[in-house]
Amino acid sequence: MTDTPILVWDFDGVLNANTVDGRFVWADRLAQDWGVDTEAHPDAEVLTHLARPDLRHVIGANNETRRTAYIETETGLGGHVEHIFASGRMGCAKPDGAYFARIEAWSGAPRGAHVLVDDAARNIDAAAMRGWPVFHFTDATRDALPA
Repeated sequence: MTDTPILVWDFDGVLNANTVDGRFVWADRLAQDWGVDTEAHPDAEVLTHLARPDLRHVIGANNETRRTAYIETETGLGGHVEHIFASGRMGCAKPDGAYFARIEAWSGAPRGAHVLVDDAARNIDAAAMRGWPVFHFTDATRDALPA
């Protein structure tokens, strides 16, 4: 068990700057091409926070297994976080409480040691109801992230 805060970073919309007006730009041509565009657009400013040694870092994303593997290996983010929690691997997804419970079980830390950074209000609300500190990541709040 640890007292070090565990930041649970959402991927799409937070670490990956790929949303415009609430839609995922990577899916724009999905129906036309049938080749799921898995290109990532890492947010360099946000990614600098993964280097903070005073925090533990994991990714908590609602992604299927192939996209998760891409995030983990092709983007190199797997080497910058302790673990990637992805709904396709876990069999549950945010905002379901089971999703957050699996992260708590993995870490062995108390609920209040986990901090969710997410752009979806429903995920923020669900984590807060479990007793997690939260940061609702939006264009308006991103500058407050270092705090």
